[in-house]
Amino acid sequence: MVGSYLIIVFIALCGFHTHYTLEVVDGNDLKELKLLIIEQNRRLHEFGNELEAVKSDLASQRRENSKQNIVIETLKSKLSACGLKLKCGKSEMDSRDGLAENNKEGSSRKPETNPKVFTGGLSNSLEAGEINTGDTQKRLLATPVSPVIAFSAYMSKNEGHVVDHHILTFDTVQTNEGNGYNRHTGIFIVPKSGVYVFTYTLMIGSNSEVCTNLLINEAIYGHAYAYSGSLNVLQTSTSIVVAHVNQGDTVFVRTANDGACGQTGVVYGDTWRRSTFAGWLLA
Repeated sequence: MVGSYLIIVFIALCGFHTHYTLEVVDGNDLKELKLLIIEQNRRLHEFGNELEAVKSDLASQRRENSKQNIVIETLKSKLSACGLKLKCGKSEMDSRDGLAENNKEGSSRKPETNPKVFTGGLSNSLEAGEINTGDTQKRLLATPVSPVIAFSAYMSKNEGHVVDHHILTFDTVQTNEGNGYNRHTGIFIVPKSGVYVFTYTLMIGSNSEVCTNLLINEAIYGHAYAYSGSLNVLQTSTSIVVAHVNQGDTVFVRTANDGACGQTGVVYGDTWRRSTFAGWLLA
């Protein structure tokens, strides 16, 4: 009888020991699982920081690209003007070289009474004039300045990638008197100094918030804020600016970068939902 009790006690103790061992094993597994979760959270946090850094680099690159585009367009305008002067100068030098060569050879040919006008390959839009100085006639080429300077353009497709410091491109041109607006860059380069009116209107979709500025040479002159919230409706926002600008200045519409705007949603551009940009010379 005593032996039977001892066997039962032994079995009970073995069972208790086994149960205790399983609890220890389960506790270690739980601890390892917690450590694994902590490590995964740490890696996710690091990945989030890396993603934010990439976003910041992309935003900086976009801002730099926008500045470079403005510089390129300004240089193109200046190079175009310089090219005109160089061609005019070359034509005049060719005429002088011809006269010097004739005098050197002692040519007895009489000068033409109606000499040809050298255009240097310029377009027919140039007009020729002349000034008499003694026995020499000098041909002068002048680019006529259009009496009307105005442009009007709109977006032909939606702008769904709204980010900070992004120049909006109004790619369909309706009017471009003076050829100052570039539909590829969205930038208007002022062809003549004076007082201008500039205006733009943006139409946004639902769940959108877009903040924009009108800039003249990187200086902010106009603001337009559009917010539609969660409403299933469209919203429009318009800005009008009257300013004196100089020849060669750049005017464009760009998303803001003040950190107070969500810059989310879509800017519409189609047949009926148009976002537009326009400007014209007053005086």
